[in-house]
Amino acid sequence: MAAGHGLYALLWASLAFHGLSGVCGLVITRAYVGTFSLAPALFSVRTLRILYGFGLKVQVSTVALWVAQNFDKLLISKFLGLTYVTYYAIGTRLVYLLRELPMLSFAVLIPKASEMSARNEMEGLKRLYVTGTWAVIAFCAACVGALAVPAYSVLALWLRTAPHPLSVYTFNVVLVGALCHVTSGFACSILRGMGRLKYEIAGNSVMAAANVVFSTLLMFAFGFKGVVLGTLIAFLISPLVLLPAANRVFGIRVRAFLSETLLTPCIVAAVSVGLYAPLYARLCHAFPDGDLRNGIGVAGAALVAAILLCAAIFLKHRPQLAALVRLMGAGGTEKTARGLKR
Repeated sequence: MAAGHGLYALLWASLAFHGLSGVCGLVITRAYVGTFSLAPALFSVRTLRILYGFGLKVQVSTVALWVAQNFDKLLISKFLGLTYVTYYAIGTRLVYLLRELPMLSFAVLIPKASEMSARNEMEGLKRLYVTGTWAVIAFCAACVGALAVPAYSVLALWLRTAPHPLSVYTFNVVLVGALCHVTSGFACSILRGMGRLKYEIAGNSVMAAANVVFSTLLMFAFGFKGVVLGTLIAFLISPLVLLPAANRVFGIRVRAFLSETLLTPCIVAAVSVGLYAPLYARLCHAFPDGDLRNGIGVAGAALVAAILLCAAIFLKHRPQLAALVRLMGAGGTEKTARGLKR
């Protein structure tokens, strides 16, 4: 693009990237799976049907998720103008990047859950689901506690200029919604590994439909802020579908699940916000310099949330998290399952 080739250069670069990624994937697969071969004699129509059916279901869920994340921009550009799309994109960009951090662990869960399901290790899967969900909720609660109050400073450090108030509003609202949506990631990945994709499809489809309906209706009532609120509602709906479905699969009572997974993280988030809000207000008054104030503000909020989260882990959940790491890394052994029970 710098040489003057414009959009065509970007398209050719994307094609080269995906082609190189495919070649690297084949090389790595061949290195780790010695029997891997593309010989025509190994082609199986029956296996192709199975893989195609599984992939089609996954694709339906992926498209629904894409609609939920991108419909707002189309709606805003159509009725409010491209300027508001910029405010929305700035407010959501960092949030979606942050959401990718816990999602890195979900890719490991699918083959692990499939292996454990084939061995009928339902107790190990159950504890993996409960403890893993607690870990994700704890991470998300700490992020909300660390970033909700100094949202202005976070965006100012990233943009190197003062953010628009609508971007700050979008950041805070979508931060809560997107991280709430991530809390169902363990349930979604484990159920997918067990071959039960219907719950994921239902959750993401309902989320996409809710986003279209609520964002449209609330836009006509509240304008730009109504679109963002519609996104929040849609993101909250998906966990309300997936988590109860996973609880039914593993025979977990709702009250026990809420007390074991939600109580401590919610306390961490509430205490972080409650403690840091007045401190951040004093900080903004004490440090008039923008960069210094923003840097100290973000670092202080992250420190408060990290201290509270670490205290919660070491006081209550350290043995479970240690067993979770062993379970994901070493396989679903009975010894690890006993560690999770303890």
